[in-house]
Amino acid sequence: MQQRWEMGFAMQDITPPPGIHLAGYALRQQGNIGVLDPVFVRALALTDGDSGALILSCDLLGLEYGDIRLIKQEIQRHTELPVAAIFIAATHTHSAPASMYTIGIGDRDEAWMQCCLESVVAAGLAAWKALRPARLRRAIGETDIGINRRARIEKGSIHPAPDPYGVVDRMLTVLLAEPERAEHAPLVMFHCGCHPTILGADNRKVSADFPGAAIQYLKTSLGPNTEALFLNGAAGNVNPRRQGNHNLVRSAGLRLRNQLLQTLDNQSAEMFPQIGAVARAVTVPYAPFASGHGWTEAIAQYEHAVKAASSEEERVIQSACLAWARRMAQRYGDRSELQVELQALRIGEMVFLALPFEVFAETSLAIRQAVSEVVVVCGYANGNFGYLPPAAEIPKGGYEVLEAHKFYGHPNHFAVDAEERVRRTAVALIAEVSGGL
Repeated sequence: MQQRWEMGFAMQDITPPPGIHLAGYALRQQGNIGVLDPVFVRALALTDGDSGALILSCDLLGLEYGDIRLIKQEIQRHTELPVAAIFIAATHTHSAPASMYTIGIGDRDEAWMQCCLESVVAAGLAAWKALRPARLRRAIGETDIGINRRARIEKGSIHPAPDPYGVVDRMLTVLLAEPERAEHAPLVMFHCGCHPTILGADNRKVSADFPGAAIQYLKTSLGPNTEALFLNGAAGNVNPRRQGNHNLVRSAGLRLRNQLLQTLDNQSAEMFPQIGAVARAVTVPYAPFASGHGWTEAIAQYEHAVKAASSEEERVIQSACLAWARRMAQRYGDRSELQVELQALRIGEMVFLALPFEVFAETSLAIRQAVSEVVVVCGYANGNFGYLPPAAEIPKGGYEVLEAHKFYGHPNHFAVDAEERVRRTAVALIAEVSGGL
């Protein structure tokens, strides 16, 4: 077939009713009380005249890998797309409905979740049916909306502190898909690495946080028919520079919109129609953890800590740790590793890399340094198994190493060589999918 781009877009509203728990904060125990801005699943379908791909972005903290497999199987059944060509990511907003089986940071409502998963499938299929001829352009710039959050903090704290001198991956990637017929809407897909956590634990209203605000401002600038889709990057150790209320969400969204438009104006280049996709499993080991009597001792320790808590915040956190220790005592035994799947999707001269973790900026920079291709490192993609600290970050401790695995339901943080295993597999995938570049 003649090589040419075709694109399709669709979206589904996944805003929950009041009462559904929001995800991401241990200090927010009640259901949501309303909506600041709606949350969506957005889908971009692409073909090059021969092969196809589907990229879905969900305004959620993350998705269980089991749910992702079911979504991919259903989409494949209707489209015959290879599973490796179906790319599903979460934006990781902490003000969206609970969508994962976590401990103490939002209880998942199964009835709502079933509707959500059906909406993800519906968006993907609708985008595939909407394919039409288009031109694709790409642009690469920089953004400054994020700041490293791994300054030295107290052991046991769940409040990461900003480090203005810490590592941040500032790469801002923009893909512009313009249908050949003027009456059809263009689409902007943009990517950068930053936690969507401007809204904190005191917020009980649904919001897509700054990515949602950036999308709304893009529509203001480029026309109300313009569509947009956000992919998050290496945000594991990166927070927004300012956190607080919805005015700050809008301010960050406006700033990111301005940087997106500047990047498109200054850097854009047309993309050659070519699509490829590969996936590969990798085993990720845990650091050594307690078993048997060790879990019994941990349970007793946290039971005492709950009773002795001097504040509601401390009581809530220690209660989550107690629930974690009890679950680990029942569930883990001698299980010492986890198997996950990485995915690489080639779109023209770019490779979108799905890593199912909260990836640190150092990992993204190291992967790009190891290859010659333009690589868009996407965290929270193909699942979300929590933080993947590089070896050098583990001795520093902090929330991402010492505490976060409890909320994700892991027996410990990942081992000192885990990030390197993932990174090497990712580099091999990039080389495999880039064979024709």
